[in-house]
Amino acid sequence: MSQIPILTISEDEAERLTKLAQQRGYDAPDAYLRALVSADAEQHAIELPFSEDVRASFKRAFRDALLGNVMTEEEFWKRLAEEL
Repeated sequence: MSQIPILTISEDEAERLTKLAQQRGYDAPDAYLRALVSADAEQHAIELPFSEDVRASFKRAFRDALLGNVMTEEEFWKRLAEEL
């Protein structure tokens, strides 16, 4: 199964996100983003049971985005269609 990044950010955004995560006491941006999503879901009474598979997938996708391993939207839809 190929890995498809779910988050695309610029190098500057990645740097700012990393600094902000550290300022908020998180070791890594992915932990900070999960906390933000969880807090938002809790605020809106939405249950988001993150399994370890989802967490690992998100971590891989975020790492890929930070490393610039991204694809165009057109490429994303093409790969998704190929996998179905």
